[in-house]
Amino acid sequence: MSAPVAHAEGQAFLFAGRSFTGDFLLEDKVTVGGAIGAFRGPLGFEVTFDYTPLAAFTVGSLGSGVALTNVAGNVVVQVPIGDFAPYGTVGYGLFFADADAPPGTVDFLGRFNAFNFGFGAKVFVTDHFGVRIEYRRIAIQTDADNPKLRIPIAGITIDPSADVDRFTVGASFRF
Repeated sequence: MSAPVAHAEGQAFLFAGRSFTGDFLLEDKVTVGGAIGAFRGPLGFEVTFDYTPLAAFTVGSLGSGVALTNVAGNVVVQVPIGDFAPYGTVGYGLFFADADAPPGTVDFLGRFNAFNFGFGAKVFVTDHFGVRIEYRRIAIQTDADNPKLRIPIAGITIDPSADVDRFTVGASFRF
């Protein structure tokens, strides 16, 4: 007699929340996004995508807007307790900061590697639908040879600890 084989379970998450940018000199804004992944018991892997629409960006007398996009792959460790599953996650990806800058300035802030980690909980109210809440910290990585984020048209730099805290809630789906 052999033990039953555990099959991978697909999950998707659509969310909305708030991103807090701290030292990144952007106003805090609503963030929307999603994740899709595969889970087998307590371990899973998911790909996340989130977008923060145009946020005000003011440095000195320069006023502009910046849209933030984050794409990451994450390992998820969850503790399923019936239909409730608290979890922790860690991952790495790309963080894009696209500016609505004056004409002639391209790739205002650019693309950066970003390490992220967080925790949350999923509660499934049916076999296929639930609610998920999450906190995630996105640590933007800068080049070791140039440890500051330089803003060319303003002639200033931003401290490399320009991290983003994100709180989200949304619908979780199992398939």
